Parts: sequence; C-alpha cells; structure tokens
Amino acid sequence: IAVSKTKRNFNFSGVVALILALLLAAIIIPINLIVNYFNFNIDTTPSKMYSLTDKTINLLDSVKDKNIEMYVLAKDVDDIEDFSKDDLALPLYYGLKQYSEYDNIKITCFDPQKNPNLAKTLDPEGFLNLSNGDIVLKCNDLVHRVSDLFIDVEDANGVIIEEKYVGENSIAGAIKTVTEGDIANIYFLTGHGEKTIKENYTFFEAQTKNANYDLDEL
Repeated sequence: IAVSKTKRNFNFSGVVALILALLLAAIIIPINLIVNYFNFNIDTTPSKMYSLTDKTINLLDSVKDKNIEMYVLAKDVDDIEDFSKDDLALPLYYGLKQYSEYDNIKITCFDPQKNPNLAKTLDPEGFLNLSNGDIVLKCNDLVHRVSDLFIDVEDANGVIIEEKYVGENSIAGAIKTVTEGDIANIYFLTGHGEKTIKENYTFFEAQTKNANYDLDEL
C-alpha cells in the first residue's frame, strides 16, 4: 500500500508583519501623544539648523529681566504657526518657537497691509519703512528693525541655488541693542549757523533711521 504524504508549508510572514506593525504602533502612538502634549521638538538635522546657538541662548538668559516685544511682519500671517506651512520659513518658525518660550519675550505676528495701524504705531514717523519680511524688536522706548533674514547662495556661475536663513544673528544683535541701549548716534554740531536736521536733512534723517541709526543735534 502506497501512502502519499503531503508536506504542509505554513507562511508566517503575514502574521509576523501584522504583529510587528501592531508593536510599532503601540510604541509610536504613545510617544507621539506625549510629544504633542508637551509641544516638544527634537532637532535631528546635522547642522542643528532649527536650534538656537549657545551664544544666543546665553544672551536670552542674560536679559530675562527685560520686557522685550518682537513684531514679525509677513503677508497673511497672524500667528507663529503660520510659518510652519512654508518649508523655507522653517528655520524662522523654530527660532520664533524658542524665543516664545521666554516669559519676557512677547511675539506678535501680523500682516502690515491688513493691520497698518500697528505698523504705524511701531514706526510713527515712517523712517523705518517697514514691510513684509521685517522683524521689529522693542524694549522700553528703543526700537530696532531687522530685515534680510534670508540671503541668496549662488554657485560658481552666479546661479542662485539656495536661500539661507541668517536671521538668528541679526535678531540677537537687535535684542542686545534694545536691551542695552547701544544704538549708534550721528550728531550734527550746532551753534554756528549750521542747517538743522528737521528743516534741511529730512531725507538723510529718514535713510539713516531706516538703517537703525539715530540722529541728534549737539
């Protein structure tokens, strides 16, 4: 009597894959919930392009006793989170998020076209010529404008290959300026019949204040 034996092969790959997927979900979902709950971000980029440098952090720690106002002017932007929608603006977005963690720094984002009154309040004389892309730092009565947060990086042929964020150093410098009162002044000597700033040099006054210099007579 010949008995035929049939060898059965069981494929566990589908079952194993399902189990691994469930285990992975069981690990990732709780971690994701915790991260979202505490609003916690980890900068995994090699250059730490989304993290403030130690120098900036030391500066921010040293001015915790100063009330700093930061105004960010951008088209169709009302909140910091709006910058997260633009990949090019991510370095600025993460920088603003870190600035906002300091209790003494108040950040206001607005569109100067939609809120011209606020822009007028920051620059009543119109000297700063505020526009989209500018950041205004204010501490007490001192105001400093930061512009050109990004620069074009060109290759050997002069072709633009990248827009590089360089705003951190500029913002840090502005914070240092308004908190220490270290604004450069240009003085006009008077007393010998010289022309006055207000009557004869209004254009020069506007241009120098737009460049974050102050003018005075001595």
